[in-house]
Amino acid sequence: MNNAVMQRNWSAIESFRQELSRMNNEIMSALPSHIPVQHFCRVLQTAVNTTPELLNCNRKSFWQSAIKCATDGLLPDGREAAFVIFGNSVQYIPMYQGILKRIRNNNKNILISCHLIYENDYFVWEEGTNQQLTHKPLFPGDRGEIIGAYAIAHFSDNGSYQFVVMSKDEIDTIKDASPSGRSSKSPWGKWWGEMAKKTVLRRLSKMLPMNADVMDLIDKEVSEHIITNEKEIQQAITTENQTALPNDPLDALAEIDGDVIEDQSSIIDQLNACKTKDDYNRIEPEAQKEIQRLDGNEDFEQKDLLVETMRKVSTRLHSEK
Repeated sequence: MNNAVMQRNWSAIESFRQELSRMNNEIMSALPSHIPVQHFCRVLQTAVNTTPELLNCNRKSFWQSAIKCATDGLLPDGREAAFVIFGNSVQYIPMYQGILKRIRNNNKNILISCHLIYENDYFVWEEGTNQQLTHKPLFPGDRGEIIGAYAIAHFSDNGSYQFVVMSKDEIDTIKDASPSGRSSKSPWGKWWGEMAKKTVLRRLSKMLPMNADVMDLIDKEVSEHIITNEKEIQQAITTENQTALPNDPLDALAEIDGDVIEDQSSIIDQLNACKTKDDYNRIEPEAQKEIQRLDGNEDFEQKDLLVETMRKVSTRLHSEK
């Protein structure tokens, strides 16, 4: 990555940090009590650091996705939930591990696991009056290609089992019928195994006692939340999410117009805009504080970029007569 690209990414992430600070109270209001807001925000920051392209999307769709994720009590870490880019919008989807987490939290008597089946595994599946499922993964050795997946529920109160098995062809048929599966940014492309587990879990859930909140989470599909323009965003805010929070959390970002944040230029932009030594001297204390913060967070790449920018600007200004 060249210095110019790193600088642009750093500037976008710097602006995002300012927004995140402003959204702290709204996120805290959405989160269940057992998830500290600091932890959720750290995971959110990691998601952005890992995929900076998220910040190129419509910012209101990003924060709408973040609030939905917080309201569902999931972390956007790629395991419990994920942010996926569709067009110019960010979409939140619950993942297999996140759904399992919610099921465990809501019904302690059901233990659920989902697994992928490989062609070289030993797998026996029987239906009828003597239902049976035996799976012995090949280890060590090459397990071969994925040929299917299954979900199994164990009812701890009576010791019984319920399971569902699906072939890869069946799973791919469901994927191909889904708008999210046909998208070039589909989560199926990045997390096929996790999405396959979610698919068999969704089918199994129809046979299990689940409360309405968990069923809604399982049935969530990316296509329900695709937002393509400002008009749809405003409609979604006033209708779809009116029960999520008593006050619309996106009001805190009312001044955001698309991806532009006014009066929030990053420190690195301010440094590059310096025309005199006095300009530089006014910004330097804030830049030094930011260096200390980055050092404390062990964000050494961004720290080095900021230090290098300060050096170049200082050299330029001192060389000018």
